[in-house]
Amino acid sequence: TASTTPDTQGTGAPATDLGTIRFDDKGDLIGGIIQPMDGGSETASLSSPEDMYQAGYNHMLAGDYALAEQVFEDYVASNPDDPRASDAMFWLGEAQYSQGRYQDSAKTFLDAHKRYPRADKGADTLLKLGMSLAKLDNRETACATLREVLIRYPGASAAVRAKVSEEQRLASC
Repeated sequence: TASTTPDTQGTGAPATDLGTIRFDDKGDLIGGIIQPMDGGSETASLSSPEDMYQAGYNHMLAGDYALAEQVFEDYVASNPDDPRASDAMFWLGEAQYSQGRYQDSAKTFLDAHKRYPRADKGADTLLKLGMSLAKLDNRETACATLREVLIRYPGASAAVRAKVSEEQRLASC
């Protein structure tokens, strides 16, 4: 006879209920808090800028670019004057670029460069703008943008300088 209990051999601890996540009709997290089912007081809050930024960055590291994009979009909208807003915009553009959405990433990198031209990631942002434009087959503008990286940021890191050279070669600048 067949057993009605599931075979749990080798599956580790029994499943536990991790709580609920509620989303609005646009798919956005309601309240930014994951509430445990047991009514416990431990919550994963995304209400502070630090937690939100770290969550977005962790999603980038995990390769979950769609979720990273959503978190960084919310971060930039909620915290435009936060010291890390320029980095958040960079990561937003990076998430879009990583999903192959070059039109969106070009717009984000351009906006980030206009808003925060003196940001720590300024050279990286301009480089990524050039890379996005190259992916859109806008070679002339891409090459002009890539040339501009080293003009506007003469102190750019060796890694950025090398990447500019590589991207110029790939775009036949």
